[in-house]
Amino acid sequence: MKRIFHLLFFVFFTLNLLAQAPQKISYQAVVRNSSNALVTSKDVGVRISILQGSASGTEVYKEIYNPNPQTNANGLVSFEIGSGIPITGTFSSINWANGPFFLKTEIDPNGGTSYSITGTSQLLSVPYAIYAQTSGSSTPGPVGPAGANGKNTLVKTTTEAAGANCATGGVKLEYGVDANSNDVLDAGEVNATLTKYVCNGATGATGPTGATGATGVTGATGATGASGKNTLVRTTTEAAGTNCSTGGVKLEYGVDANNNNVLDAGEVNTALTKYVCNGATGATGATGSSGVVNTTRFVYTNSILDGTISVTPETARTIGTFTKVKVTSKIRIDWSSHFTTVGTTAPFCHWVVNIDNIGPSGCSSCGIVNYSADAPGSFSHIWEGLSAGDHTITISLRGAATSCQENKGNFSKALLVTEIE
Repeated sequence: MKRIFHLLFFVFFTLNLLAQAPQKISYQAVVRNSSNALVTSKDVGVRISILQGSASGTEVYKEIYNPNPQTNANGLVSFEIGSGIPITGTFSSINWANGPFFLKTEIDPNGGTSYSITGTSQLLSVPYAIYAQTSGSSTPGPVGPAGANGKNTLVKTTTEAAGANCATGGVKLEYGVDANSNDVLDAGEVNATLTKYVCNGATGATGPTGATGATGVTGATGATGASGKNTLVRTTTEAAGTNCSTGGVKLEYGVDANNNNVLDAGEVNTALTKYVCNGATGATGATGSSGVVNTTRFVYTNSILDGTISVTPETARTIGTFTKVKVTSKIRIDWSSHFTTVGTTAPFCHWVVNIDNIGPSGCSSCGIVNYSADAPGSFSHIWEGLSAGDHTITISLRGAATSCQENKGNFSKALLVTEIE
């Protein structure tokens, strides 16, 4: 990835009123890397260009330096523009009156000519000492009145995340006048029209794989050591007896004296024989109690109204729907209510709880049978083999009576569904 270095520079102009003005401009810059760390005590390659008219204008002068300038312990590099090796034009031939002029700096932090840091800024003040040589009369005019102290212009740099301004991220440069002279560029002092971005370059393509290096010289072969004898282990099943009351494994050790990779009987060192015995059989644990998986309680108050009573079961009330969580679990239903039977010649009312319109399996007489005018009753049964998912509970009625009523009086009644394992 291309590395971005932050470059802060200061240009100092030398003015000499009494003697020939030197054809040089003092230049200083602080070099920082992409982690904002100083590049210290290191040769850096530098190329300076002076452009006329605009930041991309005509190049009237260009120079490089040999030897390369070197940063100090604070990351500061210092040199004089005009003292390098000219590449384009001559420094003394620049007509400073024919501005504006822009200073373009290019730096290779590794000391070569691969200039990865570039920056262009306008020379806002003409080098007057140089311009004075060709400006006309050298007679100095009267000293003007002292001007008011001006405000400093500050620059704030912040890391710019990848986005609309910089696709690969970079550095945001904000400029403004320090109106309150606190040496900090506050938010209200930023001139947004001057904001610039120095963006990271795109990731370069992966370079080709380098050639394989030559094979090193083979070292001398060492002397062959004497062949040692292997130690072998033989395992056999040990029956229950003196060595292992519950049986186990017998481990025999010895040196393979004849190198046949088999521990022969004459090679066994009986002093090393060991036994790994089976543990005693543990007692059978107690059977655990059935656990409750889920419960659903249905509460209702309305009673069964008088109606036609058939000798075959008819749905009298839909209680509600419950959800069975596990496939292997069972469903237990507990129900109690108050019943009234009216009629002549042995009247009866038979109430049955159904799941999905199916009554208790293998229990044709299960339910609540009422023969009297006013009596309580209860019902409990366990369903097995129901699939997991939603199921509907209904109460059916059959009988021989003129009137069958459940929950006469509209008391609060309940039906409990319990899922157990």
